[in-house]
This record gives sequence, C-alpha cells and structure tokens, in this order.
Amino acid sequence: MTVNKKHHDIFIKRVKRGMTYSSIAKEYNVSRQCIFATIKRLEKIDYLHKLDTADFENMKDLILPLRVITFLKNKGYYEKPITYFLATVTKDQLINCTNLSVKSLMELLNVLKQTKYENFLADFRNIIEELRQEIRHV
Repeated sequence: MTVNKKHHDIFIKRVKRGMTYSSIAKEYNVSRQCIFATIKRLEKIDYLHKLDTADFENMKDLILPLRVITFLKNKGYYEKPITYFLATVTKDQLINCTNLSVKSLMELLNVLKQTKYENFLADFRNIIEELRQEIRHV
C-alpha cells in the first residue's frame, strides 16, 4: 500500500486526534468500513512507529509497500540496517522472489533515495536495471 496524503490524514485523525470512524467517513464521503480498512492496513505496516522515527537506520523504519516488506521479512532483511541490505542483497535473491516486481523495486529505490544512504545506491540501481533488461528480453 502506497501511503498518500489522504491515507496519512485519515490515520492522524483517527490515531492521534481520536476522531471516530463515522466522523472521518463523513468528512471524506466514504464508508466507515473504508476508514477502518485504511487504519488497519497502516497499522499492519507499523505506520505510527515510522512517523515517529526521525532518522532511518533499519529497513523496518522505511515506509514501503507490503510486497517489499514481505520480501524483506522472508529474506531476513527487515530488522537489519539499511547499509547491510544494500551491501548484501543480490540479483538472484531479487529474481527468486515471485511476488516482487521491477515496479516494487523502483518504489524501494525511490524510498531509499530519500534517506541519508543515497550514496550507497549505485549497486542496487544497477541490479534493478539488469532485471529490467532481462524482463524486456524474455
């Protein structure tokens, strides 16, 4: 789930301000169940912790799509530092993950660009470009 401004505002109004599902639903002209589902999805990715984190050190601190989080957990990178992930991730690991697409990897790359580790992204960017080329030629 990509967190947009609407999702962020809904989460803040419910969790931080304590507004009811009904009042938020009326404000956005959606159902109460829609608000509930949005809050649950954001709680599942631990959005409140990520909002409170000022400096991103570990992969779990990043706001990522659920597919990427699942990949990181399956490969054991979720609790690891960002530098460890960038130093050890391989092309084979990315290819062997059935649910992970190039688009998801590009979203991960865009999130990592916003951290202080932007200088370490060259190898990861090259891996993604290689995967792009291989997928086009299949």
